Amino acid sequence: GKHVLCEKPMATSAADAQAMIDACRAARRKLMIAYRCQFEPINLRAVGLIRSGKLGKVEAISSGFGFNIGAGEWRLNRKLAGGGPLMDVGIYSLNACRYLTGEEPVGVQAYSSVIDQDGRFREVEENLSWSMKFPSGAVASCNTTYGANMTGFFRVFGSRGVIHVENAFGYDGQHLTAAVEGEAPINEASTERDPAQFPRLADHLAECVFDNKEPKCAGEEGLRDMKLMAAIYKSCQAAG
Repeated sequence: GKHVLCEKPMATSAADAQAMIDACRAARRKLMIAYRCQFEPINLRAVGLIRSGKLGKVEAISSGFGFNIGAGEWRLNRKLAGGGPLMDVGIYSLNACRYLTGEEPVGVQAYSSVIDQDGRFREVEENLSWSMKFPSGAVASCNTTYGANMTGFFRVFGSRGVIHVENAFGYDGQHLTAAVEGEAPINEASTERDPAQFPRLADHLAECVFDNKEPKCAGEEGLRDMKLMAAIYKSCQAAG
């Protein structure tokens, strides 16, 4: 009988994600997925610059996120984690490309690999790289890894400028720079020292409960990422 705020990824399969949505709908309860970056000010600043048209048309996006995982972590168990770094941290880049463009990908291609033959990656991939094409023609290139420390970032290339956000997916320390034709350079950093990202999520869900509104990141948002990650893994399998 409770409303649900669920971490991402919302499940280990698209089928389970759909079952969660159906269960909450049947129980008339809210289901929100904790995509905290969609509420974080620097990420929202990047979205605002794109939507304002200052960058012109979005042509390409590059993004990445990863870390060097320790042996024995539960994340290396496919049954528990559902997959490797794509499910854990690659999903940040995937979701970012979607909220930056405001579009849903129409095609994906991907490759995965294992470089470190030290026993950690018997069940999940070590590295995964994928590309996406969007209806507007914009293309995205993303990387995720469990084999190296890769600070989360995204870079958006527009016909009139470029935005770069470093530490884009962290709990603090976000830093945005932008160069736009005919305008002064933009250089902005997060001022949050005690991040309000989780309170923002809880406050939004509470507002949706009180006002009977759909959350910004409802279950369907998580399901879209689940389906896309399944397509990415399928592409990896086809590529061998």
